[in-house]
Amino acid sequence: MLFKFLKAESWKDLIIHFLLASVLIVLFILSVFYVFLPIKTNHGESISVPDVIGMNIEELPDFLDSKRLKYVVTQDSGYNADMEPHTVLIQFPKPNTSVKEDRKIYVTLNSKKAPLVKFPDFPESRSFKNVELQFSALGLKVGKKEYKLDHLKHNVVGDFLLNGKKVAAGDYIPKGSKIDLLLGTGKGKQSFRIPDVIGQDFESAEIALRGAGLEIGEISYQEVDSLPGLIVDQIPASPNIVKVGQLVNLTVSTLDSLESVNSSLNNND
Repeated sequence: MLFKFLKAESWKDLIIHFLLASVLIVLFILSVFYVFLPIKTNHGESISVPDVIGMNIEELPDFLDSKRLKYVVTQDSGYNADMEPHTVLIQFPKPNTSVKEDRKIYVTLNSKKAPLVKFPDFPESRSFKNVELQFSALGLKVGKKEYKLDHLKHNVVGDFLLNGKKVAAGDYIPKGSKIDLLLGTGKGKQSFRIPDVIGQDFESAEIALRGAGLEIGEISYQEVDSLPGLIVDQIPASPNIVKVGQLVNLTVSTLDSLESVNSSLNNND
């Protein structure tokens, strides 16, 4: 029957049959590529990669299987002291990336044992800020800060301690360790008698104290029977013994004191 249908009885019939066969072939090809294959391969369907950083390796199989994804643990490892061992430290592709189902997610795990880092050779004038920045770059942390060293300037680091023992340049210590610091007080070793600035104006008192290597501490004000702006009290008072860098608290007479003096003079007249 089909043979008779396709059998050409004339050139016209041959052309019609040829065109009909061509259309059927094109429709078949289009059906394969745009209907059958997309259904078979889930063409155009994508999955958003979940965030698995911080997740324990034992949780990954069931979790990623529920997302129609797979995972591969890389041979590389890293270390983060703030994360538990055997948790995901790095993942690729990154979270929220669109991928096809059954895509492999490559994960790097946090090592159980901290790697060792070489302790740097800090210069003598090692300020706390510089030490803190270099610690951060090495993966070390600042522990306790104690100001005990009078021979060093304020906030200059003198000694480094790990579990109570000094750490020297070139020592290898675990990454993530907390290093305790002994810092300078800025007071120096030299002791001397504090200058007496009571009765001086504030500017003169400040020059005298700073010239002796002392620092101005708290400044308070008090109404007394004297001219305003004069030092009426100092702590420590003279002749106490102090050290370089020590704070001196000052009490200054106020403007109201002058009005009190003028009032007293007018009453006497």
